[in-house]
Amino acid sequence: MSNRKGTAVVTGATGGLGALYAAGLAERGYDLLLSGRKRTTLDAVAKAAKQRADVKVDTLVANLAEAEDLARVEARISSDPAITALVNNAGAASFGQFAKLSSEALDETTAVNIIALTRPDPRSVTRLTGARRGFNRQCRIRAGLPSVAGVRRL
Repeated sequence: MSNRKGTAVVTGATGGLGALYAAGLAERGYDLLLSGRKRTTLDAVAKAAKQRADVKVDTLVANLAEAEDLARVEARISSDPAITALVNNAGAASFGQFAKLSSEALDETTAVNIIALTRPDPRSVTRLTGARRGFNRQCRIRAGLPSVAGVRRL
């Protein structure tokens, strides 16, 4: 298995843009750590990535709205020197009139779209962007707020 480029972490990898990033990164020779809320969907994306390219793919089931799950993802990124890229694609949305949204729905949206986006810790981001071999892409397409940090061409 290839690991010349290191390992790319993709959060929100269970579908949409996250699955597309996983496929594209695998084709470019990155091993993958895929994170998402749904085990079966995450496993399907991992299987598809492995079929596209000869890369190692690990999965980490996590709901980034939950502090414990976010801490597990952070710890993995911070402690694994093989990680050279981060696509922080996870997102959540609440639909309806703002005044009628529950506080739980607003808390989840805030936790995933703001708190998780500002993680992992700054040392990890410095390692990723300072290595000049990786990149860190923060995706906020669902919120309509594209935000990119330390992006390098693949």
